[in-house]
Amino acid sequence: MLWFLRILATVCAAMTVTAAHAVDAAIFQRGIGVHRPLNWASVSPLDGSLYAWPPFATAEHYVSDELIAAVHAAGFDSVRLTVDPGPFLQMTGERRDALDTILRTTIQRFRARNLSVIVNFHSNSQVAQYRPETIFVDAERPLFAAYVSVVSRTAGLLANMNDPSVALEPVNEPPAGYDTVTAARWQMMMEALYRAARREAPRLTLVVTGAQGGSWRGLALLDPAPFRDDNVLFSFHYYEPHLFTHQGVESSEPQERFWRDVQALPYPVIKEEESAAIRVVQDRISADPAFSAADKIRQSIAAKVAIATYFREGWDAKVIDVAFNGVAAWASRNNIDPHRILLGEFGATRNNPASSPAGDPARATWLLDVRCAAERRKFRWSIWELNGSGGMAIVDRANESRLDRTTLDALGLVPQTSNPGCPS
Repeated sequence: MLWFLRILATVCAAMTVTAAHAVDAAIFQRGIGVHRPLNWASVSPLDGSLYAWPPFATAEHYVSDELIAAVHAAGFDSVRLTVDPGPFLQMTGERRDALDTILRTTIQRFRARNLSVIVNFHSNSQVAQYRPETIFVDAERPLFAAYVSVVSRTAGLLANMNDPSVALEPVNEPPAGYDTVTAARWQMMMEALYRAARREAPRLTLVVTGAQGGSWRGLALLDPAPFRDDNVLFSFHYYEPHLFTHQGVESSEPQERFWRDVQALPYPVIKEEESAAIRVVQDRISADPAFSAADKIRQSIAAKVAIATYFREGWDAKVIDVAFNGVAAWASRNNIDPHRILLGEFGATRNNPASSPAGDPARATWLLDVRCAAERRKFRWSIWELNGSGGMAIVDRANESRLDRTTLDALGLVPQTSNPGCPS
């Protein structure tokens, strides 16, 4: 009799999953990351380990109705709404309940503009005990169990909205999987998050991610068998090559400090331009007051090596295709419809055209090549990001209620003034 009950329980669980509605093919097609309203929560000025209340109420967290309307008018159909999990882990009682209300109200602002919403728990480093490296270090630790509980509760909250245009992505860019031990650990953690969410929300669309910071290589390491559910999307992020996509970014890595002076790298690569590209960056390093004389020598050498590697690898659309072919092959091996693959983030920093007129066209070409690589394989996509301080924001510099026209053209969005189509 015991064996029969076990079989019956398995069948019932399978029926629950089967009953879930498949993800609508018309939603989550063309998305944009929205990082301001519910991320980088305010921290107490008296104690840096505690969040302030309310945590998302400063001018930095504000996104206007005009900008939300502009997102929809541009042709985006969805937003990937990032949520700082720290306050949700720390707050209790009435404040914790209020966080659910804040989340639901924020979702409704975007839904009122007919934008679908993927709620993405997106941890950051500002409070040490809630850094991703702390949360995801071990599946057996109490902090991860608390995180699972937050995901479970939020899944129930979203399920009660009874809206198929709202989805949940439990984690962003897990810092694990760069070796076989941590790759297996991440598989176990992702399965735990999935099970917790699915128990509370049998029909909610869930977004599953692989290891290695959510990269395409990490997705290829994921065993999708435990997520056999028509209401699951599989996500990966793409920012390659980082030297190009992160031009001008401040890096704390000793061998990457020169990135702050990288500007207007050519894309696609033209071998004859290598010497000029190296010279431009080295000149900027020489004039950079942040570097000592010894630093300038070290950073100049590191820059030359990195830029030479970039040119040697010959970055162009064909190189990008290699990664996307890898994702498509993983999906094919596992009988996953390519339409269930989500390119959850891609983007590149925007150089200042006034000082580097080549910067914007090269970035636009890279965006076009990545977007087309996704669309040719029937992957959904979401660009990073709407507005924020990381350098990849696509709001118009002159008017933050509008979006950058060059970026929209590269994404094939309307109104199409000079929209380049995707080559076959």
